[in-house]
Amino acid sequence: MPLGFGWGRRICVGQHLAEAALWIAITSFLATFSIQKILDEHGEEIPVVPKFSTGLIMF
Repeated sequence: MPLGFGWGRRICVGQHLAEAALWIAITSFLATFSIQKILDEHGEEIPVVPKFSTGLIMF
């Protein structure tokens, strides 16, 4: 994603540090938490129903 950090001679000098820090944060999050579907009282997986909205904030 070079466009987010500038381009050419004026590219951000901290681009590699920022990308490495983001990678470490995401992998640490995924390694720490158990991400799985929730089970009901019978041990069956509850299906995930995605809901989308057009706004940034939902009330």
